[in-house]
Amino acid sequence: MLDVIVVVDPEGEILFYNNVASRNGELAAKPLHRGMSVLETISPERVEAVRNLLDSVRTSKIAQRTIAEYKHPLGYSFFFDVIYNPILNDQDQVEQICIVGHDITAQRSVEKKNLELFQDLSSLIENANAVIFGVDSRGYITEWNRECIRLGGYEKNDVLTNRVEMLVDTEDSDRLGSVLDRTTRGERITNFELKLITKSGNVLVVLFNVTPKANSSGKVIGALFVGQDITELSQYKSALEKKVEDRTRALTEALEKERELVEIRNKFVFMASHEFKVPLASISSSVNTLLKGKKISQGLKQKLVGINDQVSNLKSLLDDMLAVGKNSVTKIKPNLQRIEFIPFLQHIITEVTVSRDNSHVVTTNFSVPSIILLSDEKLLRNIFVNLLSNAIKFSPLKKEVQVTVTLEASYIHVEVTDFGIGIRPEELETIFEPFNRGTNVTNIEGTGLGLSIVKKAVSLLGGELNVKSKFSEMTKFTVRLNRLS
Repeated sequence: MLDVIVVVDPEGEILFYNNVASRNGELAAKPLHRGMSVLETISPERVEAVRNLLDSVRTSKIAQRTIAEYKHPLGYSFFFDVIYNPILNDQDQVEQICIVGHDITAQRSVEKKNLELFQDLSSLIENANAVIFGVDSRGYITEWNRECIRLGGYEKNDVLTNRVEMLVDTEDSDRLGSVLDRTTRGERITNFELKLITKSGNVLVVLFNVTPKANSSGKVIGALFVGQDITELSQYKSALEKKVEDRTRALTEALEKERELVEIRNKFVFMASHEFKVPLASISSSVNTLLKGKKISQGLKQKLVGINDQVSNLKSLLDDMLAVGKNSVTKIKPNLQRIEFIPFLQHIITEVTVSRDNSHVVTTNFSVPSIILLSDEKLLRNIFVNLLSNAIKFSPLKKEVQVTVTLEASYIHVEVTDFGIGIRPEELETIFEPFNRGTNVTNIEGTGLGLSIVKKAVSLLGGELNVKSKFSEMTKFTVRLNRLS
C-alpha cells in the first residue's frame, strides 16, 4: 500500500496532500483541503501531541517519528507509522514539513496476536503443574515458575540473574554443564535426571526435558527446562535396588551352600556306587551258592530268596542314585546310534514283565511295524524301563498295561498307560522331582528317583514328556522323541 503524504507550512497549514491521503480522509476528523490546519483533521485527543511534534521539528530541524492510531467510523482501528520531515530553505530555516504516514495496521495486528500468544504461554508456564525454568546462553536463570518456587523455596528475585549451577550440588554440576553445551548446539535433551538443592538444603530429584530457545533468526539464545519431581519415585527405586542387591547376595550365598551340598551328595553317590556294590555282589553270590545246596530246607530257601530280592532292590536304588548324581554333575552327551525301535521296545517289555514275575499283561499297539531311531540306547532304556516298571508297580489291582507307538512326521510318540492308583492333581507338578513320591504310594516300594531319571533322559534326547492322570483310575505318560535326534 502507498504511503499517505501531507505537506504543511511551519504553522501546520496544509499545502499539499496526495491521493492516498485523500482516500483515507474518512479517518480524519474533517475532510482534507488546502489551507486548513492539519490540527483540524485529527481527533481532539491527539491535537496536543501533534502540535508538540510540529514545534519540535521547527525548533530542532530534526525529523520526528510517532505511531498514530485512527478510528474508522465503523469502530475498528488503523495504525500509521508517521514521520515529520523538515524541509529547509536556503537560510537553513524550516520552510515546510512533509508528513509521511505508512499503514502498519497488519503488522500491529500480528504483533498484537504474538503478544497475546506470548502472554498465554507465559501464563501457562507460570501456572503449570511442572517444574519450569529458563536460562540464557551463558547459563543465567531468566524464568522461574510457581512450581519452582513451591518446590525449591526460592523466590524469583532469589534466582533471576544467577547462574543455574546455584541449584545443583557439585556431583551434578559437570553433567548440567554438558547438557547446556549440547542445547547451545541445538540438541534437545530428554529424560535428564537432575538433583536440585532447595533453599532449605533438601535434595529434589527432577526428571527434565531440555529444549533449546532460539530467536527469530534461529540462533540459540538459551534453554527451557521442563520437569517433574520424581524424588519419591527415585527413593523407591533406590530402596528397590538395595533390596534386589540384598536378595541377590542372599541368593548367591544360598546357591553356594547348595553347590556345597550337591558336591557332598555327589561324593556320597559315587562312594555308594563303588563301595557298596562290592559287598552287595558278594552277598548275592553267597546267597546263590547256598540256594544251589541240595540239603537246604524250604523255609531257609525262602529266606535266602528274600535276601536276594532285598539285595536287588538295594542295587536298583544305588543305580538310580548314581544316574541322578551323574546328571546333576555333568551334561551327559548322548551317544547316538541307529536303533530298530520296535524290537528294542519289545525286548524291554519282556525284560520288565519277567522281572515282575509276569504279574501284568502288556498290550502293544504299533502304528508301523518298523521305526529307525537315531538315539542313545542307554538313555532310552532308562526311560522305558522306569515307565513300564512304574506302570506295573502302581497298578497292583489291575493286570493290564498298554503301550502305544505312533509316528508323526519326524517324531515318534510312545504312550505308557496303566489303570492303577493314579496321581492326585495337586501332585502332578512335583512328580518329576528327585525323591518325591505321591501320598498314595506309601505301601509300594520305591525310591522316588525313577521319574526324575526319565525326565532328565528325555531332556538329554531333546524330547518332551507329558503326563495325564485320574486319581484312583489311570495314568498315561507320553514320550515325544525326534527320530533324527
